[in-house]
Amino acid sequence: MTLMRSALTTSDVAEADRLLGAAYAEGLVVENSGGSPFRFEQVVAADENLTVSSFRFDGHVVASMDAARSVLFTDIRRGSYAWASRGSRGDQRRPLLVPAGHELSVDFDTVRSVMVSVDARLVARWMSRYGGLPPSPALLHRAVAGSDAVRQAIRFSGAVMPTESFESELVRMNLIDLLLSMTAHHLLPDAPTAQRRPVPAALERAEEYLRSHAAQPVSIADAAEAARLSVRALQQQFQRWLDMSPAQYLRNVRLDAARADLIAARNDGIDARVAEIARRWGFAHVGRFAGYYGDAYGETPAQTLRARAAPLESGAAD
Repeated sequence: MTLMRSALTTSDVAEADRLLGAAYAEGLVVENSGGSPFRFEQVVAADENLTVSSFRFDGHVVASMDAARSVLFTDIRRGSYAWASRGSRGDQRRPLLVPAGHELSVDFDTVRSVMVSVDARLVARWMSRYGGLPPSPALLHRAVAGSDAVRQAIRFSGAVMPTESFESELVRMNLIDLLLSMTAHHLLPDAPTAQRRPVPAALERAEEYLRSHAAQPVSIADAAEAARLSVRALQQQFQRWLDMSPAQYLRNVRLDAARADLIAARNDGIDARVAEIARRWGFAHVGRFAGYYGDAYGETPAQTLRARAAPLESGAAD
């Protein structure tokens, strides 16, 4: 995978807003509050799966985002910081974990931080392929405060990022393993010790086929043919490795795609209808779609179309 590096320093709030919005979130709004001088610095290294950034904000900044593009892990090394997302709240005493597609409001004052962003599909596959752990989004269904171990994993990623070692794809994948291992242990401390297992190539072929044909009227037999397996063997592979059926996997892919369309329509001011987006992604029955959607994301499709990140109240705490 190609590794890209960049650095930016600016005193322009709008420029910082554009940069962070393009990289991390839909509907991001950054505002300098309180009249103190604003300054933003970022050093970042990224490939297709992993982005590690070192941030510095000077000034009192209030920000909100409609939906994180990836799973975000943030640790504040210095300064004052408070966050809120769907009823969950926290501050700089513990790191922040934000699932992809979730809203967030933050309020911080002269902070130094490290942010690690991991592709949501990779997180879902990682979680489901370690023995004893349920598949995502069960682990990362809402924004939560992390543990000291998670904090150290974030900081270690930030320390490795500027070095030559980060050029190695193997090193970057091991950093993801470390971070997700600490996260899984924090969120499921009583789960059995997980052991990574080699994933069958046939299962990966089926996953890729279902993801790339999610907008089409595909069948499980089509996926089995693409995987070069019988339907029964494919079902067994999905159940063993992902703890779900191929039909459930396809439904989850389509739900993620529908959510992305709902968020995009809201941000672009498009007059979209839930039923149209549901049908676009293979959900003929709108009521069932709404039920599946609510189970996955904790809100209705209509709420996603209307909602923005809730304003942050003062006095947030763990």
